[in-house]
Amino acid sequence: MSNYQNYQQLAKLSNSGLAILNLTGDLIWANQSFWKIVHQTPNKLNFFAFDRKISVDKHSSDFKKLINKIEHSNKPHTVTRTWLLNGQQIVVQITLQADKNQLYLDLKDISQEIKGNQRREHILKVVGHELKNPLASLMAMSETIAMLNQESDAKKRLEYVKKIKQKIILIDTLLADFLDVTRLSGGELIYNDQSQSLMKFLNKFVTEYRLSHQTHWLEISGSIKSKVVFDPQRLSQVLDNLLSNAIKNSESGTLIKISIKKLTSQNRVQISVKDQGVGIPQPEQHKIFDLYYQVKSRPSPSGMGIGLFLVREILNHYQSKIEIVSQKSKGTTISFSLPIANTNNDTKKAA
Repeated sequence: MSNYQNYQQLAKLSNSGLAILNLTGDLIWANQSFWKIVHQTPNKLNFFAFDRKISVDKHSSDFKKLINKIEHSNKPHTVTRTWLLNGQQIVVQITLQADKNQLYLDLKDISQEIKGNQRREHILKVVGHELKNPLASLMAMSETIAMLNQESDAKKRLEYVKKIKQKIILIDTLLADFLDVTRLSGGELIYNDQSQSLMKFLNKFVTEYRLSHQTHWLEISGSIKSKVVFDPQRLSQVLDNLLSNAIKNSESGTLIKISIKKLTSQNRVQISVKDQGVGIPQPEQHKIFDLYYQVKSRPSPSGMGIGLFLVREILNHYQSKIEIVSQKSKGTTISFSLPIANTNNDTKKAA
């Protein structure tokens, strides 16, 4: 195979849009990735005119000065453009290198990379803001405990210790959610699905949850004998976020119920979390699972807006729909489902 054929093969495999232009911008040759990025079928094309037509950055669309720089420096030069293609904005990186009467072009769509960077920056800002309050509270409570050094202060000290534990649990949850959102963006969220007793898991989870959340009543209704396929860590995250949301939106002392119902025809089990809170307005009900979304009708929105997003992404792994039933001042019920294990193969994984 000749060098030319080798280059042709590499060009086919490349995700970058590779092209050869003349000095006026007329296309001489381009690989398949180039046509995919520009959303065009292979045809005659003047790249400079095409760029001027779709570029949002009109002031930077003139290539004459750029070509002059490239010819004199004999070095590649890179520019970034925002294009409006088929009603959508994309950000592309264009690298040009001159060689005699030709220009070699390398075109990359960097839209997702930029969105990923923006998402990470936003998460870092939100995490910093959300951690500031509980850390300040921890500092204040620790200073208060230091001053409660009399025997008669024992009861008060114990109350503050409980509050400190609650704040530590909150911080731990915030950090866990933050780490998992970053893993999700890189496709690195790991699941360890096992066929196991759902009721045994729920009884243990609720017992431990009550110890750190004593402001509300929490009970389990219904049961299932069949084994269910799930990852205990991921199901804990789902329930923790749903219960935290229920606690935030309902008055202290009210009941939060976890209900279990076997969906025999679907070979799944439905799990519902029901509160007696303020309810969620119908237009916002499914938006609450979007990243960073916070219900607008709340007088003082709290949280990072990533907990329920994680719930949705985890439940997607189990091919579960999320159902919401909510009425103003009458509470909210959020339901999802998990696969019941195949009795012939207890080690069957979720799809």
